[in-house]
Amino acid sequence: MCIDERIARAKELIAKRESIATELAAFFAGASTPKKRIKVNPPEKPTSTSGAAATGATAAVFPSEISPAHAGEKPDTARLKTCSDQYHANAATNSNGGPKRNVYVIECKKRLKG
Repeated sequence: MCIDERIARAKELIAKRESIATELAAFFAGASTPKKRIKVNPPEKPTSTSGAAATGATAAVFPSEISPAHAGEKPDTARLKTCSDQYHANAATNSNGGPKRNVYVIECKKRLKG
């Protein structure tokens, strides 16, 4: 890149910076709004029924203790495998209450940990 090209590029960047500074100053002074506006979606209106009730799912079923099949493993691993097994058992009967696997396992591990 030759010197002339660098000078031209520097002038472009300076002009752009000055334009942005002017626009921001006008915005914060309340004179006008910026040219670009961000579109914000309105919040969703709550429905009369919850998501689990609408799909026919029941409340989530959590294990009360670590499964004997995983009792010999490290505590964290045993909780993870017990919760995962319970999630898959619940999936067969639609008893997970709506949350995805990761959310279910996190909540289940909290309950098992105490």
